[in-house]
Amino acid sequence: MRLAISIPLVCTLFLLAPIGRAQTAVQEIVVPAHTEVLVEIRDHLSSETSHRGDSFNITLAEPLTISGQVVVQPGAIGVGEVIDARPHGDAGRPGVLVLALRSLRINGAQVAIRRSLALGGMSNVRSFPFIFPDNRQSGGVSDVAPGTTVSAVLAEDVHAPAIAASEAPTSRVAHLEAMNAYAEIGPPTEGAAQIVFFRPARNTAAVYAYTVRENNADIATLRNGAYVVVVAMPGLHEYGVGGSFFGGRPRETLRLEAEPGETYFVEHGISFLAPSNYRAFETRGHPLF
Repeated sequence: MRLAISIPLVCTLFLLAPIGRAQTAVQEIVVPAHTEVLVEIRDHLSSETSHRGDSFNITLAEPLTISGQVVVQPGAIGVGEVIDARPHGDAGRPGVLVLALRSLRINGAQVAIRRSLALGGMSNVRSFPFIFPDNRQSGGVSDVAPGTTVSAVLAEDVHAPAIAASEAPTSRVAHLEAMNAYAEIGPPTEGAAQIVFFRPARNTAAVYAYTVRENNADIATLRNGAYVVVVAMPGLHEYGVGGSFFGGRPRETLRLEAEPGETYFVEHGISFLAPSNYRAFETRGHPLF
């Protein structure tokens, strides 16, 4: 009888033992949308070899942290898309490369991110390029080398367990060009982007006025050395340049993906539109000879 009684007691103790152990709960952290992340572009991209619709590889370059806790370690893989690409050409036309960062794979799920980059090589337009053959110079090439890091923002919340509660490294993420630096232009309209189309002062075709067009409609007129700011709602836009100098019809177009709160600079050349930057915009009033 003693043997028969002792077996259930032992079994009971064995089954109940795990219940008495301390349970460790996994803490979930929510990283809110619009949090900045640093992304590394893994592929070589060029205006000479890339094409619209190409995809390219990206990775998370720094730990994704919040309140000092690491949520995602560096190395999470992702993808970007080539929005527009055009090789450099004659009459000073620079190479064009427009990119968009799309998503990162975090904890087994695709998380949307946002950042568009509009890159243009240095334009090389001189006076009277069609008259003096020596001045028929090509514009610069737009290249992005592997290992280039770019800031982006999360387009949605990220739910993930905390990896470590130790002190996390300070993020080096920073805007490439601070919006408050554009004192002459001002900030974008809330919820929208702004595109600054500018035309450097040149002797070539200086008497002609050019138009910027979207969806076959004129949205702006540019004269020599002038600029205009166009409000763009978030999403894809395709712009063309026209004017009496070439019959009023756009010869080629430029695609941009506008992100809310961003300012983009686009140079209006003799026969092209190309992404540019604030520094080139500042010098637009200085004639090129």
